[in-house]
Amino acid sequence: HMREGEEGGEKLRLSIWDLGGQEQFFSLHLLVLSRYGVYAVFFDMRNLCSTAKPDERRDCIMYLRFWMNSVSASTATMSGGGRGAPIVLIGTHKDMVPSVEEHEGISRLIHDEFGDTHVFNASVRPNREAEVATGRGQLWFFPVDNVKGLEDPSVKAAMKEIVACVEEEDYIKCKVAFTWMAVLDALKGKEAKAIALSEVVALGREKGMGKTGRATLEDEVQLMLAHLSGLGV
Repeated sequence: HMREGEEGGEKLRLSIWDLGGQEQFFSLHLLVLSRYGVYAVFFDMRNLCSTAKPDERRDCIMYLRFWMNSVSASTATMSGGGRGAPIVLIGTHKDMVPSVEEHEGISRLIHDEFGDTHVFNASVRPNREAEVATGRGQLWFFPVDNVKGLEDPSVKAAMKEIVACVEEEDYIKCKVAFTWMAVLDALKGKEAKAIALSEVVALGREKGMGKTGRATLEDEVQLMLAHLSGLGV
């Protein structure tokens, strides 16, 4: 996604990562879950609607609890008051569960299950302009139609909320040295799947890093790599 600022500001580019929801990928989450992100957690509304079987509803609640706790545990910081990265809950298969009454029931169920937890109150973003029985109201998730895709207003609303979450974060206002961007461009130009740290240090030296006097070349390279990794670059 790329968006111009309201007054001709800098462009915002978002990278989308699909984290494997299968259990065999769980051990990799610590490598990719970062405070520098917004997490869309998807669930199948058919598993939480009024006709769902008890075991389906139980498993879906456990799935949501796992992902919310995983994001919170990996992204919460002391400087942020224990608040982790924003979470947007998205319910799929609105074509199969179209009733707004069902959506309100699912929202109440989610709030009843998680409303008294820290991660829910600190990180989960509400859908404040949802379609409800009385017109417009608030749900704790975004019900989306898999068939309509971008033609579904709720999909666009979820995307808008994700962008709004990012725009509120301090890290997108963080300025980095031109030398870092020069090194990044050089790394992107390499065809190798992996590169040795010593080669990155050499690139940093070539592009002018390590000359500020505030950090050694090696330390500045480590800071650069940590920052870029956190952003998902």
